[in-house]
Amino acid sequence: MNAPSVFPLHDLADLDASIARAVEGLFAYQGQNGAFAPSDTRYSPAHSALALIALHLTSPEDADGLITRGIAQLCRTQRFDGGWSPHRFGSEPLATALAVDALRLIAPERAASAIEAARILIDRIGHAQEHADAAPAGGYERLLFSPTAALRQDVALRLPLSPGRARRQLSLQWPAVASLTLRGRRQESAGDPVGRAVRARTRASALSLIRQLYEHEGGTGGFAADPMLTGYICIGLGLSGLGPDIARAAAAWLKAAGGESGQWAQAPLHVRWTSLAGSALAEAGLASDTRLAGTAHVLARAQHQADFAPLGVPAGGWSASGGPGWATTLDTAEAVSALAALTATDRTAVIREGVRWLTDQQDAAGSWSYAVRDTLPGAYGPCAHLTATAVRALIDAGTPADDKHVKKALHWLARRQDASGYFTAMWFRGHTIATAAVVETYCRIGDGEHAVAARARDWLLRTQRRDGSWSAGQSVGVSSVEETASALRALVATGLTGYAPPVARAVGWLIARQRTNGTWPGEPVNEHVRLQHRYADDLVATALALRALSAVRGR
Repeated sequence: MNAPSVFPLHDLADLDASIARAVEGLFAYQGQNGAFAPSDTRYSPAHSALALIALHLTSPEDADGLITRGIAQLCRTQRFDGGWSPHRFGSEPLATALAVDALRLIAPERAASAIEAARILIDRIGHAQEHADAAPAGGYERLLFSPTAALRQDVALRLPLSPGRARRQLSLQWPAVASLTLRGRRQESAGDPVGRAVRARTRASALSLIRQLYEHEGGTGGFAADPMLTGYICIGLGLSGLGPDIARAAAAWLKAAGGESGQWAQAPLHVRWTSLAGSALAEAGLASDTRLAGTAHVLARAQHQADFAPLGVPAGGWSASGGPGWATTLDTAEAVSALAALTATDRTAVIREGVRWLTDQQDAAGSWSYAVRDTLPGAYGPCAHLTATAVRALIDAGTPADDKHVKKALHWLARRQDASGYFTAMWFRGHTIATAAVVETYCRIGDGEHAVAARARDWLLRTQRRDGSWSAGQSVGVSSVEETASALRALVATGLTGYAPPVARAVGWLIARQRTNGTWPGEPVNEHVRLQHRYADDLVATALALRALSAVRGR
């Protein structure tokens, strides 16, 4: 169905009907306890491959056939071009490289044709770039099977000699890097006693970190509820022979996470799903709906009550999964905004703690990093989208616009804007979602005419497509509900009404793509591993679309 060139906002029936369908579609994702989660399995070839490698190295007997079923599932899900991907679009380097490594290691003869097809693809597009969580040089084959060459010495030395700098440099990469430092233990030569002593100290520090993580997670064997991170750690322990109790627990966790079918999903985003859905429904006029009382309760209970010492992250924040893990800026900011919007229950004390966490975690320069304060620029360092989202959460919670944390953040954002007007996000592709977040943030503090906001707004207007949609901000790429909804909401925040052509076209495009059950299809705009592994999420797309359409109706 083609979207109309101009949506007839003089007749609001279609808009109201779309919002009503979206509300019911979003509530269909809600569980009995009030939390929201997708209904699909979210199968991930990359996570599955890494879990299978870990199990093969630690539990090669495969008594229950889980590894065999997992390998068969990898072969069944290989794409026609020879690669793998967690979504319906093109093959991805990360998923393909990991899948090939798993097949070569575990079933080289049985999967020979699949391996050959993937090799041809890899030769054509180039081997996978290094994983943001791993910090080795080269692709995954080297990462997994050449442990002595995988870790740069300067990174290794920072673990025992400068733990504070290691946290800032590596942030969430640290656990994976720690697992890498363990892998060369069985391959060392008898020479170089000084080198052996340094490496021994490094491994002792790395093992100590992994044990702290293990205990922080309650000894479950899972790490951040993530098969990928758990797989990394399990592989490092298995290859080194160190921490056998943790290795056994990690293998058991991976087996349970794989279920009967041998399919592993990405780490769950319980807090993010529930926060975005709660905020969207509140903005649609259901802030005091009794169905959302449980939602507020779930979010309040997920707030961390203990510090996360290994990464220096204090209590008071939220992790994406809602479990122990580590609190992050994005999930804490979304949870604070959702709780501030939901009026079915009073969560003042919880919100206050969330605000304290955000202000304490602001980088010295005024930005926010993903989890570790003052992370050095890189995979998890300062981010314009995170910074704008954190500021909006502070404002939602009642922080005044002239607060020092807000002013410092805006000053940082002004220095990070590209000359053409856009900003870049850490966890979303391209520039549209970050730029929209900055525009909306300036409008929320009553400064929508600021030069930074004006340049960002103009960039959004220039990059809107003729059909009313937005993509990543470039001239190529598939348009998405997520990016269109984000840009639309930002433009409405600047004062544009439904009669403005850019708004009308965007509304028409969104309504034309809504499913009959009220939801919207997600596109692979969410970064799991930056530029290497993206995923689509229908719940996120639906929540963002509902927020945008509700903002239009509010005008």
